[in-house]
Amino acid sequence: MKIIFPITAIIAAAGLGACVKVPSNESPSNVRFNEVVKRVKCDLVEALRHQVKNDSRFNFLTQWAAKVHMSLTVDDTATVNPGLSVVSPLSVAGTTFTFGAGGSFTGQAVRQEEYEFFLSFTEVVVELSKKPNAIGLYDDCIFPPGLLLESNFDLDTIFARALSPVAAGTLYTSHQVGPGSNSSPPLPANEAQNVAKALTALQGVPNVSTSAEILISKTIEPGAKTRLNSLLQNVKPFKRIESQTEDQIEAATKAKKDSLANAIANASKLEKDVQLVISTVVTPLYELATAANFPPKCLEKMLGFRIKAVGAGAEVTIDRVNIENGDPTKPDEIITAGNKEQTSRNEAFTNANSMLQELKDCHIPPAKPAVVAEPLYDPIDLIQETINFYITTSGSLTPSWKLVRISAPLTTPLLSGQIKNTDAIIITMGRPDQKDGKAVASGAMNNSQQAALLGQAINARLVP
Repeated sequence: MKIIFPITAIIAAAGLGACVKVPSNESPSNVRFNEVVKRVKCDLVEALRHQVKNDSRFNFLTQWAAKVHMSLTVDDTATVNPGLSVVSPLSVAGTTFTFGAGGSFTGQAVRQEEYEFFLSFTEVVVELSKKPNAIGLYDDCIFPPGLLLESNFDLDTIFARALSPVAAGTLYTSHQVGPGSNSSPPLPANEAQNVAKALTALQGVPNVSTSAEILISKTIEPGAKTRLNSLLQNVKPFKRIESQTEDQIEAATKAKKDSLANAIANASKLEKDVQLVISTVVTPLYELATAANFPPKCLEKMLGFRIKAVGAGAEVTIDRVNIENGDPTKPDEIITAGNKEQTSRNEAFTNANSMLQELKDCHIPPAKPAVVAEPLYDPIDLIQETINFYITTSGSLTPSWKLVRISAPLTTPLLSGQIKNTDAIIITMGRPDQKDGKAVASGAMNNSQQAALLGQAINARLVP
């Protein structure tokens, strides 16, 4: 017994040393940081597009920024419980002497990685409006259903809930400022110009451009996939011209199928783009010119451009309906409707730009010097989202031996291990400060994020 127990302890300690070491960052969740960054950017732009389309009072969001903090924690724990008991019979029949010896060895290794980055909404929109970037770096912002931190962050819902008091009119842009260092920066003097530039860039984010095969593979809804397959089957091969090769015929047929696929993929988005231009550019520009008492000649020109833009928007809606309700046996008609919709969309954009140019070129008598007004502040200071994912993997090993005089182990399990992955992301959004002409996180954003990080640290201590 004096020999057996030390040997058991040595073996257990050696096994424990082999089990517990610095955990690998290839955790079960296998978070890919680059995919998270791509998803955050794309979700932000899509949420912005949807919100400013619904209500021009939300246009201030285009001047906001986000500070994103991501934590990846791997907690690796291993426990060994060696022990045995020795039973010796005594001289009196039926009596024994039992001696038990055991121990417990626990090892724990924790690896934590922290990542943080800052995003200016305006710069993200400009980046995604450049088609090569959107297609190459961000995969057209088309992602497969994600898991954990690579999934959809549902920013649209977060924005909608946070902005509901603004939509109801209970919160609005005003001279009220928050207390102390928690206040957000005031609106700059050129806020209107900055918003106009951001909206223009937002309209320039490219449509989905893809081949028929890729569209089918990425279409999740069974009904849409079935209809697209039916349409593609009705695309007839081009008749061979004497000078054409088989490869040229095949390429022309594929191009026709891709035109059909893109008409279907972009039908709804083109309509939303035009509605966004009319609601956030065309209508506000004309109302601004009217309120500013523009000369009648300028107003007449702007009204003409407005009528053309609205008319083009109506044609886009008609073409979208024709695409979505087109006869599956007549794919050529759907392709034609898609081309018409694109042309009408371009016409609406052209007239909106003409209105903007007329606004700049129109001569307005100089106004009297304005009285310096108190600074204005956004209706809300911050929007913050915290997401935590927990994955726990555990296992145990419980062998047992029972001999004539010896039984082991004393405590079960003999060997156990657990890996706990805690992945968290904190997205703090608000109006940034300006430092040397560059956007930086404001004091309110930094304070809010530090408070969230402190809360997570305390929760990690309290919750095993």
